[in-house]
Amino acid sequence: MKHLPLLLIGCIALATAARADKISRWVPVSGDWEQTDGVVAELSDSADAGNRPLWIVAPGPETPGGESFSATVTTRDGVGDVFLAIRWRNRDNFYALRYGDPHRQLELFKVVDGRETVLAKTEGAGKASPQQAPLTLSLSVSGNELTASAGGTTLTAHAENFASGSVALGVRYRQAAFRDMELRKLPVPPPPAAAAVVREGWRTVFLNDEKEAPLLFQVKNNSGTEWKGIEFSFRFDDAFPPEIRTVAALKPGEQSTVTVNFPAASLRVGDYRAVYRLTDAAKQVLASGELDLSVAPVPRAGRFEMILWDGIDSYLELERLGFTASSAPFFFVSKYVQEAGYLESVAAAVRRADAGLKHGVRSLLKVDTRRYWDKKKFDAMMMKDARGGNQLSGDICHNHPEYRGHLEKSVEALGEAVRDAKSPAYLLFDSETENEERKLYQCFHPACLEQAKQAGFGQPPAHVNRTWGMVGVSLGAQAKQAKEGVLPASTPELDYIRWWWLHGSGYVDSRALAAERLKRYLPKARAFHDPILRNPAFLGRDRGMDFVSHWTYTNPSPLGLLENIDEMRAAVDGRKPVVPNIQLFWYTNEVVGKLENAADRAKAAKEADSFVEARDAVHFGRFVTISPDHVREAVWLAMSRPVDAIMLDGGSSISTTPGTYANTNPDTAEALAAVSDTLVKPYGPMLKAMNRGPGRVAVLQSAASSLYGRTGNYGNSNKLFADVYNSILFAQLQPDILFDESAGQLERYDVLIVPDTRFLTGSVRDAVVKFAAGKGKLVIVDQTFGLNVPGAIKMMFPVTEKLSAAEQQKSWIASGRKLKELLLAKGFRYQVSSPAEDVILSRRIGDGDQALFVINDARRAGTYVGQYGKVLDAGVPQTVAVEFAPELLAGGRAVYDVLTRRLLTPGKDGGIDGLFLGAGAGRLLYVAQSEITGIRVQAEPEVKRGEAARLRITLRSRKGAAGTQAVRLKVADSSGRPNALSGYYALKDGALELPLPIARNDEPGHWQVTVEDLIAGHTAETAFLVK
Repeated sequence: MKHLPLLLIGCIALATAARADKISRWVPVSGDWEQTDGVVAELSDSADAGNRPLWIVAPGPETPGGESFSATVTTRDGVGDVFLAIRWRNRDNFYALRYGDPHRQLELFKVVDGRETVLAKTEGAGKASPQQAPLTLSLSVSGNELTASAGGTTLTAHAENFASGSVALGVRYRQAAFRDMELRKLPVPPPPAAAAVVREGWRTVFLNDEKEAPLLFQVKNNSGTEWKGIEFSFRFDDAFPPEIRTVAALKPGEQSTVTVNFPAASLRVGDYRAVYRLTDAAKQVLASGELDLSVAPVPRAGRFEMILWDGIDSYLELERLGFTASSAPFFFVSKYVQEAGYLESVAAAVRRADAGLKHGVRSLLKVDTRRYWDKKKFDAMMMKDARGGNQLSGDICHNHPEYRGHLEKSVEALGEAVRDAKSPAYLLFDSETENEERKLYQCFHPACLEQAKQAGFGQPPAHVNRTWGMVGVSLGAQAKQAKEGVLPASTPELDYIRWWWLHGSGYVDSRALAAERLKRYLPKARAFHDPILRNPAFLGRDRGMDFVSHWTYTNPSPLGLLENIDEMRAAVDGRKPVVPNIQLFWYTNEVVGKLENAADRAKAAKEADSFVEARDAVHFGRFVTISPDHVREAVWLAMSRPVDAIMLDGGSSISTTPGTYANTNPDTAEALAAVSDTLVKPYGPMLKAMNRGPGRVAVLQSAASSLYGRTGNYGNSNKLFADVYNSILFAQLQPDILFDESAGQLERYDVLIVPDTRFLTGSVRDAVVKFAAGKGKLVIVDQTFGLNVPGAIKMMFPVTEKLSAAEQQKSWIASGRKLKELLLAKGFRYQVSSPAEDVILSRRIGDGDQALFVINDARRAGTYVGQYGKVLDAGVPQTVAVEFAPELLAGGRAVYDVLTRRLLTPGKDGGIDGLFLGAGAGRLLYVAQSEITGIRVQAEPEVKRGEAARLRITLRSRKGAAGTQAVRLKVADSSGRPNALSGYYALKDGALELPLPIARNDEPGHWQVTVEDLIAGHTAETAFLVK
């Protein structure tokens, strides 16, 4: 039984038999509840905003005393949660029992001011799920004791927050019916004892770099006499003397604040049971209690981050899958403005996320400034058209002065409420706003018109100021006036649309403002926006963000991930980090389609009423989990590019956490965990420190063409641009994408490919013509290109949008073969290539050494969803060869297969044969400047507790230490316990120096240090003495 931070010392009243009253009157708080013949049911299978339960309350007299509330529940489905609540004050204050499936988990928790605290929990409650048999639940409170029961399984905890209240029923993502609801009144407990100790503050998890972590306690005199000579003692570890504070004299009813320090920076990482006592002058104990505290490690420098865009309700599972951050709830600016108490509920969730620090999991805080405004109450702030009406169905004007005032006030209030939280690492602003922003146009508020005037625009150009006008839907007439596809370097429409996307809509500016204000309170958090590509290809939409992100679905092919990563790099002109977001689910209609077979339709109807966790299911609902081979290949592809982190979305699709997406393939989570363990964790730090391989091929993506020619795919990877890009990848090239504004960088490249382009501005066309005239330069255009560029070679690329997944794959491979043959015929020399046509190659460079990814894209239609022809869901293993240009291996360079730690021997022609590629997997080769001969680790011979040892790791090679390499460090104390600094690191120039703090309560004796070179497999050990 866990004790609470707040504890009253007094007698605990025993529950005695009492008359049971049937509860017949219920009032819904949220959800779609039905009440019939004493049965209360909620069948929507959903949750309230913020993923909170749907509640129905039994109003009644709020009399003090004890009570026991019971009900019997049955459910239609086998996953989700049901709740009983007692001492209900409102949705933000109550005690509750939570029963959840599929693991029959029972939890006893409290919600105080919107902040949930789990008091006790267990799994395997009862004998069966309420989907199989009725389950009796009960929740009682008597004195300071809270008791929950489900099918005979009982949990207890202390209760001290609420003296009275109502009772309530709740559901979350569960179709449930309750019956036999009874309330038994229990005897009133005796009055509290003479002393009460209440802890102020909420933090229980501290980082091991916090030198001072003050804890505050309120001590109250409930006796009838004055106190003198009272002492408060606080003990948390035997290695430290107790902290003792003298309490000022207190008259009856008075209270005093006592402050003690929890020195987290001096403590070993782990959990602590702190004990506090209040004693009088005669050393008699007036009050005592326990407090569970934890010290968590600061994230290791250089750790590669894997972020979950939404969430999984188990930090252990997040840690197992490899995630280092997970989502906290959305914060909606509109709800802060419109709902009293909303801020505290969000802040409480952010504070709760600190618990994840113990598992290396930080939090992602999402801020939404656009949705859920009351359109009638805030009509003046809606975007207006020329007649004064709302645009579309009503969207907030991000330039409106009143809105900007609400925005600043709300994010500053949020920052103040969560500034002490240690978990927030990422701040996501206005996710997915472009879906609506593309439909909007100039707002006709006076302030917006004045802003446009100051930017040099009067009335918006013709054909622009209408729905979809800002993506060029009505520029056809102007496009016809372009001579041979050449537009002026500056056109009224192009200039205006660019200004609107960067400033006029207000979205970019309001995001930058919100990020700047919130980071005043959370300065270490990194701000970003997604998806960054659903707009015309202009530079500058990343203003105020620390990095950018974009969502990528792996259907019909995971290769879309590479296109989106390269597009993001183009969108920030290589100036900021990019983080891809891999979607862990597919839309069912895009991978399964309509069921034609009568037996399939019957099976689907049966499955629709139950929780499906089987890969052979016919009915999956609206979404299905992506296949294991797709998630494996997607992660390999993402790691092959210079990304700052990897994000994934769809936690409920790979877990038992209830949510929007059902888990239809349990093997996908295991594939993710495996690729995280073998690739992301060990080699992520090294790859993060390496640069992109040398760019030799550029691909132009023109905003002018997308607006005037209706080309491009706005980050969706499903149009002609994607067909050309996938052909380039199968030609075993590693291209850079350039936007119009970056055309001046063309001279760095040998080849320029211009896909899906009907128009260019004169300045960009001139840059392309100049490039084509250069010595050894090559320009390749596709069938849509009609501009006059002397020397350009036209190649017909496939159009695959209406083909099956298998036909698409064949078309891309054939087109890649044709492109490769064309390049070779024109004298292009490959540095690395492969005879295998369905592998993807990618190079990275670090301190002179190189990493080469060889990724298997051979796929077939599997038995999961591949039989419907829309996605090749199963990978095909193969054995391939890789060929190196002679200069790449010259000078005694050595090639390693890092996953097997093998030194490979190239043939006379520079080829390496026999590389086995698993399904959806790859090989990571490392080209070192010379053969790696060993590794060395050094440590000071001895160090005192409370000080720091210094470790130095050096890689040895035939030509001296150099390169960027991956190593694994293991530090164990004298009892064999791993130290928190154990993990994966990257050497720079073949070396790494690392301070190793020794806590004051660490084990004395000889500590052992082991380091493993993850390239060639060498190991080294040393030891030092801790005194």
